[in-house]
Amino acid sequence: MDKARPLAVADARRKADIYATAAGARIGRLMVLTEEPGRPPIVSFPRAYAAPAFAPTPIEAGEDKLTMIVTTRFELTQ
Repeated sequence: MDKARPLAVADARRKADIYATAAGARIGRLMVLTEEPGRPPIVSFPRAYAAPAFAPTPIEAGEDKLTMIVTTRFELTQ
């Protein structure tokens, strides 16, 4: 998550710059920065109740997706 935080802020600054340019302004200093908690992953155990207690735990290949949500407010300048 610590690697995702600077990327999220950089993306927010990039988007703010696009909006400011479209409005004929420029972004100034960062006024507000908040981080929203991400959603916990959904864990599913479809076979947990059907399998006997001595069955090995299946391990499936896959990826975890981490989401970082930040809210920023920048000063607008002319």
